[in-house]
Amino acid sequence: MIEKEDDSGSVDATSYPVEEGIPMSDHVEQKPDEFSLSGFLIGDSYKSDYEYLRKCMKEGTIVTYVGRNIAKNVIITSVSGSMDASIANGRSVSIQLRQIRIA
Repeated sequence: MIEKEDDSGSVDATSYPVEEGIPMSDHVEQKPDEFSLSGFLIGDSYKSDYEYLRKCMKEGTIVTYVGRNIAKNVIITSVSGSMDASIANGRSVSIQLRQIRIA
């Protein structure tokens, strides 16, 4: 169960100083979109679900995430989790996704 979704996008822009005024720019490069998910893995399969996410991350498996946001052609760049007494039969999880393009 995902409780929170964050998404971000950014660009790199060149910057060249000039004698007067703001710097000049001649190039804007799009960076890949990134998504952060946080929530819980609960139920009898939470351990195997967590290991599956880690396996997909380590192998660079291309996945699609569908929630309030839709993230296609993404890889898992980070998976972290924790367990405490407030979550019976499960664990909290945080997942980072990055959009990729295969050449």
